[in-house]
Amino acid sequence: MIKMSFYDNLTQHLLKDPSKISCTHHVNSFDWPEHHAHTDYWEFTILTHGTIINHLNGNTETYHKDTLFFSTTQDHHYIKKAPNCKTIRYINILVKDTYLAGLLDHIAPSFSSVLLNAPHHYALPASLVESIEKIIHKLNLLTSSQYH
Repeated sequence: MIKMSFYDNLTQHLLKDPSKISCTHHVNSFDWPEHHAHTDYWEFTILTHGTIINHLNGNTETYHKDTLFFSTTQDHHYIKKAPNCKTIRYINILVKDTYLAGLLDHIAPSFSSVLLNAPHHYALPASLVESIEKIIHKLNLLTSSQYH
């Protein structure tokens, strides 16, 4: 059983009122070394700078800049900066599982299960990461009343 930690409390704070949010994001530049799981949301991480070691379900994977990796409600993980890496930066996008299931059903009825069983990491073109960064920057400039 994964216990509630400082990092879970921080995530809850970042989500503000999790019951009213289907999707949110934040930008980090630090390790998230506490072993944790997500009970009602999927976490998508886009590494924009550096190298991260992701410890997912007992396996260790190393990801480099321009990689998307994710964890689901069935996963447990923690991430740390690679030993030879001085700085990291990544975007976390948290999506409630019920909201994500509705989105994925529009692609294909079984797409959620495909993602659950597929690799949990993908290399992205640098141009796509740059576009995502621009969108995140614009989102961060919105006032709370504009955000919805």
